[in-house]
Amino acid sequence: MTNPANIEPTATAAPSWSFRENARWLAGQFAPSVVSFRAGVACAAVAIAIGFTHPVAMSLTEVLLGVMAFCWLLAGGYGERLRAIRHNPVALASLAMVAWMAFSTCYGQAPWGESLAVLAKYRNLVYLVLFVSIFRTEFLREAGLWFFFAAMTVTLLGSYLTAVGMPLFDGSYSGNPSNATVFRNHIAQGLCMSLFAYLMAHHCVDYPRWRWITGPLALAATWHVFGMLWCRTAYLTMAALIIVFCIQRLRFRGLVLGAVAASLLAVAGYFLSDSFSERVHVTTDNVRGYLAYRFGDAPATVEGGERPVTETSSGYRLEWYRFGMKLFAEHPILGVGVGNPKHYMEAAREETGIKPNENMHSEYVMALAQNGLIGLGMLGVFMLIHWRVSRRLTPSMRYVAQGALVILVVAGVFNSILSERSEGVLVAFCTGLAMAEYSQHVIARRARQRRADGPRASLPEQVDAEPMAKAA
Repeated sequence: MTNPANIEPTATAAPSWSFRENARWLAGQFAPSVVSFRAGVACAAVAIAIGFTHPVAMSLTEVLLGVMAFCWLLAGGYGERLRAIRHNPVALASLAMVAWMAFSTCYGQAPWGESLAVLAKYRNLVYLVLFVSIFRTEFLREAGLWFFFAAMTVTLLGSYLTAVGMPLFDGSYSGNPSNATVFRNHIAQGLCMSLFAYLMAHHCVDYPRWRWITGPLALAATWHVFGMLWCRTAYLTMAALIIVFCIQRLRFRGLVLGAVAASLLAVAGYFLSDSFSERVHVTTDNVRGYLAYRFGDAPATVEGGERPVTETSSGYRLEWYRFGMKLFAEHPILGVGVGNPKHYMEAAREETGIKPNENMHSEYVMALAQNGLIGLGMLGVFMLIHWRVSRRLTPSMRYVAQGALVILVVAGVFNSILSERSEGVLVAFCTGLAMAEYSQHVIARRARQRRADGPRASLPEQVDAEPMAKAA
């Protein structure tokens, strides 16, 4: 190609960066404002990702929770985040429970190391508070929820493949077709799947265009719980969520319909699923044998049994409940302190033969044994506040919050939900995500009220620039 202007092309010289310019650029990358903004973006992104990782990889979830907490500290904008916490009664109740548990470590007899180790397991209540301050925009809340839906859809598909003998991969949880789990144990997957079925049912009603997807997912997830798992806790939780769903849609007329629907599913599971019927038979036999031994003259080991009735799955729980109530009777007001029940079990092991365990597998027995009537009262107040605040949320977030509350109330009868590394994160994530909406409603309402009062009204505090909100 000719050059009509006869102009010789000149090569563009590469920009030369001096050492001083490089140092200035590098220092700018670590400027407080830049670090704060990037930490806020990372904190929001990690919080959303936890919605996906929790149902599939608990170890990765624990790492992400640590990263989220670290980024929360670096993100700055503490005024806005603390304001979200201060205006949220559920977050304040969570912090009050943690504070009382921390105080209870002072009057126990167990070594400080044991007490603090058990106290650290209640960090799920702190995560709940962090989630309240992170999910402050509708985009973040919807993203976190849909990431959870995506993970549970993959889990549901993998569970049905496991049930027909074609697991997605060979793992410690995916090799038993009669207990069709994929990524997690039967309790964690059962509770997650129960919540997933409940929320899909609500989406099926609220979004008719997507019923061809959400309807089958809700039905498949419900049958997965009743017909393909060995989880007795999930059976009860799923039945309770069905009843709550019918009440939410049909008011108290739905109570009868929900009870009938849950009963029919239980009957279908009993006659059509070997997993369900086997767990029912094993549980009734274990409980019957234990009661006959403790309150009758039956032997500790039944005829044909391989181990004593106190060493079965149900027997262990009943022994811990019995010992926990004994501790409550001896210390009714304050309890024995967080982390101390195992210490008392070890002292009484030779006399009672009980297996020492720091987890009594009941949220209510743990509250009574560790913190007495005060602990149980604080747990009850937390649940009551949770329910009252959830009624003020938009329908989509209300269903998430109340579903998490049902898991805490029902599954907490047979599991220590708040201190469990898996189930506790589920409740904290869903509760924090949903309750964050309430804080933003309160903050927005007060801002409108200040503007309506005019310039002479006192402005209590200025809103800080918040990187997490920009990340949305």
